[in-house]
Amino acid sequence: MVTLAQLTARFPEYQDLTQPRFDIFLADSVLEMGEDAGRWISEDFYNKAQAYLLAHVLTLAGAQELGDSNPNAPLKKTEVDDVVVEFDTPRRMKQELVDTLQSTSYGQEYYRLRRMAFGGAHMAYNPIMPYN
Repeated sequence: MVTLAQLTARFPEYQDLTQPRFDIFLADSVLEMGEDAGRWISEDFYNKAQAYLLAHVLTLAGAQELGDSNPNAPLKKTEVDDVVVEFDTPRRMKQELVDTLQSTSYGQEYYRLRRMAFGGAHMAYNPIMPYN
C-alpha cells in the first residue's frame, strides 16, 4: 500500500495532507482496489494505481470543500449577465454515465492503469481450429 510519504513524493501538491485524512482516503481506496497487490500485476503497479486513485478523490474532495459540486468538468459556455455557466463532458464521459474517474487527470490515469491490470480474457488464434 502507498504511504503518505510516497503520495507526496509523487504529488507534491498534497504535501499539506494530514495523516488522519490520508488514512481515511487510503481505507476508501482499499475498498475499491482490494488489499491483494498481486492482482494488480505487481506491488509497485498497485502502489502507483493507488496513488493516482488517492489523488483523484482528494482533488474531488478538495473542490467539494470549497462548495463546488462539479469542479472538474470543462467549461463549455459562460456568460456574465444573468450568470450562465455550462459544463461540457467529453464523449467518453457521456457514454459511461459521467464516470467520475474521467473528471480528473489523476482519475484518467488510474482508469488506464486499472484497464492494464484487468484487461479481461485474451484469446489466442489457432489457425488449425478457427473460431467460426
